[in-house]
Amino acid sequence: MRLWTEVKDGSWQQFAEYQGTGVVFSPDNKLIAIQVDDYFVQMRWVQSLDSLLARGCKHLKEYLASRPDLRKEICPDNK
Repeated sequence: MRLWTEVKDGSWQQFAEYQGTGVVFSPDNKLIAIQVDDYFVQMRWVQSLDSLLARGCKHLKEYLASRPDLRKEICPDNK
């Protein structure tokens, strides 16, 4: 199963892919249950692409602090 999100230019971009035999979303669409096999179900939080990118940039903040050109390329919206 693949999850897609609409990006700023109106196109669509894949942001997650899961392998499984069945899938169910929570009523608020923030959690997904993926049946992997007869005995195992994975629970995953569903986040927007912007949210995932912001979280990644937050994790890289210290690394990118000394690399301003790289920061502009990877996290252009984050100062």
